[in-house]
Amino acid sequence: MNLTLKLKILLMVGIITLASLLGCILLINNARVIGNSLRIETENHIKALIGRNAERIGSAMLLMERNADDLATAGEVFFAICKATNQDITEQIKEYLVNNFKKLPGAIGGGLWYEPYALFDKKRNYGPYVYRENDQVFFTWDLNTTTYDYHNQAWYRLAIPKGWDRSQKRPLRIYWTDPYFDEAATKALMITVDALMHDQQGRLIGLSTVDFSLGDLKDMVARMTVTPSSLPFAVDLSSGLLISFPADSSKVLSKIDDLGWGEELEKVKDVKPGEVVVNLLSIRGSNFLLFYTVTSAGTALGILAPCEELYAHINELNRSSMYTSFIVILVQIILYLLIALFMVRRICNPISKLTDVAQEIAEGDLTGASKSLSVIKHISPSDRDETGRLLAAFQGMNRNLNALFGQVQRSGTQVASSSTQIAASSKQIQATINDQATSTNQASVSSKQISATANALADTMNEVVTAASETADLAGSGQAGLEDMEKSMQGVLKGTESVSVKLGEIKENALNIGSIVSTITRVADQTNLLSLNAAIEAEKAGEYGLGFSVVAREIRRLADQTSVAVLDIEDMVNRMEASVSAGATEMDAFSQQVSSAVNKINKTGKQLDGIMERVRTLSPRFQTVNEGMEAQSNSAGQISETMNHLNIVTHNTLEALQEFNLAAEYLREAAQDLQDEVSRFKVN
Repeated sequence: MNLTLKLKILLMVGIITLASLLGCILLINNARVIGNSLRIETENHIKALIGRNAERIGSAMLLMERNADDLATAGEVFFAICKATNQDITEQIKEYLVNNFKKLPGAIGGGLWYEPYALFDKKRNYGPYVYRENDQVFFTWDLNTTTYDYHNQAWYRLAIPKGWDRSQKRPLRIYWTDPYFDEAATKALMITVDALMHDQQGRLIGLSTVDFSLGDLKDMVARMTVTPSSLPFAVDLSSGLLISFPADSSKVLSKIDDLGWGEELEKVKDVKPGEVVVNLLSIRGSNFLLFYTVTSAGTALGILAPCEELYAHINELNRSSMYTSFIVILVQIILYLLIALFMVRRICNPISKLTDVAQEIAEGDLTGASKSLSVIKHISPSDRDETGRLLAAFQGMNRNLNALFGQVQRSGTQVASSSTQIAASSKQIQATINDQATSTNQASVSSKQISATANALADTMNEVVTAASETADLAGSGQAGLEDMEKSMQGVLKGTESVSVKLGEIKENALNIGSIVSTITRVADQTNLLSLNAAIEAEKAGEYGLGFSVVAREIRRLADQTSVAVLDIEDMVNRMEASVSAGATEMDAFSQQVSSAVNKINKTGKQLDGIMERVRTLSPRFQTVNEGMEAQSNSAGQISETMNHLNIVTHNTLEALQEFNLAAEYLREAAQDLQDEVSRFKVN
């Protein structure tokens, strides 16, 4: 597909714009992904907040349960002591209660509440109570009156119902009251924990109480406000009463079902303690997220947050990111369009006009190209960028082509006239060379005859020199052979001397062997005598010497064999000594003969040296004569070769002149054709 430069630039700008759009779309998508991640993080933060507070509430309530149970155990101990000793232990109970609640800052009060006449026969009510005020613990009997009648209070009847058989155990040991406002003592919203007390027979004797203030829970729930319109809450699941609702404190101790979204908490029974549940609700056309969980003590804790407020900052970030992306896209598109317009005006249009100029130059209209370039120069006066430099290059090329073709036209005329003059001169040179060729042929024949005679004389002298050289070589070979023979005889002479020395050493060693043999003979004789003495001693010993007699016999036999062997060795040594003496005598005679032969060879070598000297004096003389003949022959040959070469050169020159005439004709025709072609170009 053939595209113009303008279309290519526009296509490139379009691709870049599309890539920018895709990049912005990717940024928008990333912003959405980040927004979703922030939403999840926000929800997880709220879940963590609710989970931590629920864990704190659960831990606090569990601590209250344990303290109530411990307090009940202490009440049982006090009951047992009192029954066993019949003593009034009121002071001990008072001291214990005060010290216990000093260590329990989460409790606002508590006491021990015995059944009528259970502890003392004369006292129907016995309910020592302590309460906290201004971070101090105070003891009181104010709730021990007949007017208050604690036995018929709801918190007491929850653990020990009216009419319950005191000898029967209750299903539970710990009971939690519903949230209530204490008007009798603490004047606070609280929950009471009841722990039953039994005597040693298992009969109910009363209960202990720990009053858990909901004021701290109220403050904790109030701090859970995550948005201005969010609704944090706490609900007692057993009663369904709101125990904290910072958005409207008048609804505290009202049913959760009274709220428009209260029925959503009916599913809270299926939630495990510590598990935070999130539900999306639509209330009066607005979306809300309900976060809630339960504690192990039966309290639900949660937050109802409007989605618009909860995600307001995230949505604002998303909108800001989207607006920014749209603005960036718009700015990029405008910028790319301006770049495309600039490139088309500054690059494509001048290049298109320069293409028209190139077409005019290709058609040979250099004058029209000059005019077009002048017009383009006025339209695009800048010469700093590439298009300006390209325009300047076209102007320079047009000027150079004008000058070139003008010069070619003038040179064509000169070449045509010169080729005519060259053709006339070459014809005159051709006639002169023909005469020169005839003379060189005659001189060449004469030089060949002189060269043949000189070659014959040179061959004869070469044969004489060869014969003299061969004679000298033969004499040299004979002399070399005599020298080699002399060296060989010298080697033989040295060998005979070495053999004579070795034979002397062998003779000396034979004499040494003779002395050794004599020694062995004496040893054998001594051994024989010893064996004889041993045999005699064995005979004397009788049967005890039989074994030794056998050994002596064997020794005597070995001594006899040694004597025989020594005699054989002595005989062999004597014969070897005689042979060595004879060999030494013969080697001395052979050495004298070799010395005589060496002297004769020396004389023959000296005679050959004289012959060689005379032959060597003849060879240089023959060589001198031969060199003279060869020099004469070479000179004659060179003259002949020179004449032949001159003859060849003459013929080559003649052929070259013919080709030169033909080339001159071609040159004239080419000059004419060049003038015809150049005449098509219109030059200034």
